[in-house]
Amino acid sequence: MKKNVLVTLCDAHFIEQAKQLFSSAHFQGRWKGDYLLLAHEVPKKKTSWFIKRGILVEDCSPLYSSFIGKYPPTLTSKIYLFEEKMKQWKNIIYLDADIIVRGSLEELTKISGFAASGVMVFSSDIIKSDMTDKVRSLLYQFGSITKYGDQGIQNLYFYKKWQPLPLYYNTFPAYVQDKFHLPFPSIKATILHFADEGEQNKPWDTHNYFYKEWKHNLHLAHYMNVKQSPKKRSELKQHISKKLFYKLKELFFDMSSL
Repeated sequence: MKKNVLVTLCDAHFIEQAKQLFSSAHFQGRWKGDYLLLAHEVPKKKTSWFIKRGILVEDCSPLYSSFIGKYPPTLTSKIYLFEEKMKQWKNIIYLDADIIVRGSLEELTKISGFAASGVMVFSSDIIKSDMTDKVRSLLYQFGSITKYGDQGIQNLYFYKKWQPLPLYYNTFPAYVQDKFHLPFPSIKATILHFADEGEQNKPWDTHNYFYKEWKHNLHLAHYMNVKQSPKKRSELKQHISKKLFYKLKELFFDMSSL
């Protein structure tokens, strides 16, 4: 195990988003710590893709059966971040799967407190033996009335115990454009978080400005091996070219035998 871990969460319908998130952290953020997927009711045949690339997978049993406000119960599996087994790492960074990483996350590992919610950063020192039970208790008590999903529950538990992150570690592109009239190409941030409502605001929407960037990261995901240092861009292009050459070579010989 390494000192730090990067975590995301997905269900069976958000697999591609999780792949892109890890890929952008690996190739653009050059993350050197461990990678962990919290898999909420994801079939084994789908999690095997991550395992083959050195990504750790934790199967998460559902903790809640109903929507929390307008948010799906999948998000409650973030509570698994506070289990004692997570203390095997010194620092934990959690990123929602609707994020694109554009730069280094190294500075985030130096934060000693807690920052919520779609981007969570904390030292495992805060994890106590009864922490998961306490957060889960708040979920069962207030889950039916909170409007903001798991964030409302976390706000209760970490009341006056958290600190905000600099904006460039949790930038909402649609909000920044609307609030500050800043065009998308001018937005410079380490983490782009597409938490704004509406499918048109998600980078996997083919009409979204960030779709090409998101799709490129998703394509690179197939060349990930998190047990090795991320390849430089020139090395990666050469690696992809070799793989393409051998695939074409196999295809040629298959056709020549017809």
